[in-house]
Amino acid sequence: MYHYVRPIKDSRYPQIKGLEFTDFVGQLDYIKRYYNPVSIEEVLANKIHNEPLPERPILLTFDDGYTDHYQYVFPELKRREIKGAFYPVVNALEEHRILDVNKIHYLLASVESKVALMEELNEKLVNLVDLTRIEIESFRNKYYKETKWDPPEVGYSKKVLQHGLPEVERKVVLNELFKTYVREDEVGFAQELYLNQEQLAEMVQAGMHFGGHGVTHRWLDKLGQPEKSEEISGSVAFLSNKGCTEAGTTFCYPFGGYDGETVDLLEKQGCELAFTTEVDLFELKDREDTQDWLRINRLDTNHIPRHGDAEKVDWTRKAGA
Repeated sequence: MYHYVRPIKDSRYPQIKGLEFTDFVGQLDYIKRYYNPVSIEEVLANKIHNEPLPERPILLTFDDGYTDHYQYVFPELKRREIKGAFYPVVNALEEHRILDVNKIHYLLASVESKVALMEELNEKLVNLVDLTRIEIESFRNKYYKETKWDPPEVGYSKKVLQHGLPEVERKVVLNELFKTYVREDEVGFAQELYLNQEQLAEMVQAGMHFGGHGVTHRWLDKLGQPEKSEEISGSVAFLSNKGCTEAGTTFCYPFGGYDGETVDLLEKQGCELAFTTEVDLFELKDREDTQDWLRINRLDTNHIPRHGDAEKVDWTRKAGA
């Protein structure tokens, strides 16, 4: 599972959390040494026709549809004859809207003091959406916690802006902070950040797969049935219009969020495969429940070494190497 892949240290946003392009190249060297990259078409042939896959098959997936994937990933995959699977968001690509998750990423990457950002966020909760100090203190008790990846002040800002606030109020606060610290021109920023129609078409022509990732990139398990259905059907319609569903329709859950109702809706839409963010290998054998294919585990890029001569890690040994 990949997101940002670019030369990060020398970019305008060196604090953005992603994979350095040189590390991506080294990781592909490692992958080619121990695994056999496969395409979505090969995985579908295994599912539908029980056609065998090579030993230690690995599928590379790229979420959110960034220009990184065209500028850096695509040429490297072509050079190595690897077919990747890409999952853009409809509104980001077609309407040049910046996803809330990306606004949060770039906001955090643009502010030096994360404690000061948290304090300003709290002030805006009072002044823009009329929260009381008592309510803010309850947020602090709930969200001000250190995580595996973030210090508590960063975790707090992320959680409040991701799903702590109701959607309308969240967008008001986040948009104000984004305009202040990152950029006022949202459309221009989005055009730089996400793939465009021509880039997508070129990648499809070269054999890359494109699947659904929602219309607006919301947590599907937090939506009602009508909204879930709109996110899925809108995404499938977008893919169909771009000629991306001939081999089969696939989906990647935004934030990894899904529930039983989401899986049922995907199945009704004719989706063949869907990817979670649950960390594990996916066992291909004995999949009698077809919905298992709509709950496919993935490893993160952080679980695989970033240079070709690295020693085998546990995940690689579990894959049989």
